[in-house]
Amino acid sequence: MLRCHIHTGRTHQIRVHLKSIGHILLGDTVYGWKPDARLPLQPSRVMLHAERIAFLHPVTGQAMDLHAPLPADFQAMLSALREGNVIY
Repeated sequence: MLRCHIHTGRTHQIRVHLKSIGHILLGDTVYGWKPDARLPLQPSRVMLHAERIAFLHPVTGQAMDLHAPLPADFQAMLSALREGNVIY
C-alpha cells in the first residue's frame, strides 16, 4: 500500500508511472496485472482509491477539499493480504 501525490492530473498518471517502475496495481489488467494464485483474494477491479482530492471550484473559486473512506472491497483486500501474510 502506498500514497501518491499527483501534480498534473493526467489520465492514468499513477498507473502509468507505477508500471514504468515495475509496480503494477492489483487488478490493473490494462497495464499488465494478471491474476496471482498467491493472493488470498483476486481483485474485481483496479485497487486504486482517491482518499482525498483538493481543488478550486471552477465556478465559485471556493477551495474544495473532499475525503472518501476506503470502499468495502478495498478494505476486504487489505485485510485478506494482512491476514495471509502475503509477500508480493
